[in-house]
Amino acid sequence: MAERRGCRRITSVMTDFSRWIKDMELHDPYLNGGNFTWFRGPNHHSAARLDRFLYSSEWEEQFRNIRQKIMRRVISYHSPIMLQCGDWEQRKSYFKFENRWTYVEGFKDLIQDWWNGFVVEGCLDFKLSMKLKILKQKLKEWSCVTFGELINKNNMLLNELVEIDLIQNDKMLTEDEMIIRATILVELEELAKNEESRWRQKSRVLWLKQGDNNTKFFQRVATSHKRYNTIDRLIISEEESKDPERNQRAFNRFLSEAIH
Repeated sequence: MAERRGCRRITSVMTDFSRWIKDMELHDPYLNGGNFTWFRGPNHHSAARLDRFLYSSEWEEQFRNIRQKIMRRVISYHSPIMLQCGDWEQRKSYFKFENRWTYVEGFKDLIQDWWNGFVVEGCLDFKLSMKLKILKQKLKEWSCVTFGELINKNNMLLNELVEIDLIQNDKMLTEDEMIIRATILVELEELAKNEESRWRQKSRVLWLKQGDNNTKFFQRVATSHKRYNTIDRLIISEEESKDPERNQRAFNRFLSEAIH
């Protein structure tokens, strides 16, 4: 009854569901971050815990540090639920060029000034490698400053939204609180529009993370890219060559001559 606001009796459906969980020997872990996962109504008069993870004892034996947590809810009536398990380590993120950078006024001139200002001694390939490395760090710092304010504002609004939702777990929102929540949602929507370019770029196959590339679809995509980018023959001294070793030597010789 505690999982539904205003519930005064145990229904047959609730009893059947609880019995089914027990018969299947499933675990219903404690929910962190609130009591309810679903709200509805003008002032969210209806609230319940409709969303949950259930897992078996066999599954639990394979993982450690199992945690279930309510995530931030923005538009949907449902709050997303995150299930964490195992030993999670924070890994250093790889560098990603973001398309939204090019929309900033003066971006190209900024890159040109940076590039011309880098002083690196050595051979040409070393100079190129070091300049690209320095440029990458410069872009990270510039992006952090330029877009940091938007990120901070977004996080602040989400935290305010979480606080209102926590209040809503215990009581109905007042009219002023409902206005504040609506205002926050409007501001979050505006920030989301500004991030459209970034999210569109992230959704592409080029930005796959570990796990996604194990599916058949992504394996086929990778195979297709590899097949398209493979050079299986070269014209060397006006003669077609399919010998991989000969082609590799010719390619290395061409690069060496181009650099020097």
